Amino acid sequence: MSEKSIYSKPILTTEFRLCFPALFSPKTFKVSDKPKFMMQMLFKPNDPFLAKLKAEALIVLKEKFKDIKSFQNLTSWPTQLPVGFWNPFRVADETPSMEKYTSHAGHIVISAKSALQPIVIDQNKQEILDEKQIYSGCYCRALVTVSAYKSKEGGAGITIYFSSVQKLRDGEPLSGLDKEKEMSAFDVVPMDNEIYN
Repeated sequence: MSEKSIYSKPILTTEFRLCFPALFSPKTFKVSDKPKFMMQMLFKPNDPFLAKLKAEALIVLKEKFKDIKSFQNLTSWPTQLPVGFWNPFRVADETPSMEKYTSHAGHIVISAKSALQPIVIDQNKQEILDEKQIYSGCYCRALVTVSAYKSKEGGAGITIYFSSVQKLRDGEPLSGLDKEKEMSAFDVVPMDNEIYN
């Protein structure tokens, strides 16, 4: 069970690259956890939206943890939170799920979740029903809410929730394989070459 969480107002993100989406069917990583809809948002490190989101996170952090003096003295989002506090702002190349994608070194990864199935729309605000249109690598924006929480089990920190996602454009799919490394194992084969002889 958890103590009452503090929530920000809904915020519309700027464009981000969508990673590991579960927008049509909820998922869970632990048998004991309740399945949730989830995604990771990949932002360029200089995106001005990050400062706005961190400002909202700081507001709910101070409101939720009024008894922690070090939080009350903060004027900007800290580079580190105390041990046991979940920080939603992570550097891609320091995140296990993203460290293999070296082209995104320095980018900021933000995990977001939802207990309810989100609304997913296209550029024309038409609902997307075909799951194949939503994949790791496409570009989106989303309506998110920042929450500060503290559970009775001892966990605490900042969580990002989302309620709707708009696909903005297609992008190169992100797979679990290193494309260049995999392709380097093969040679170009002439059409008349009997490779099985």
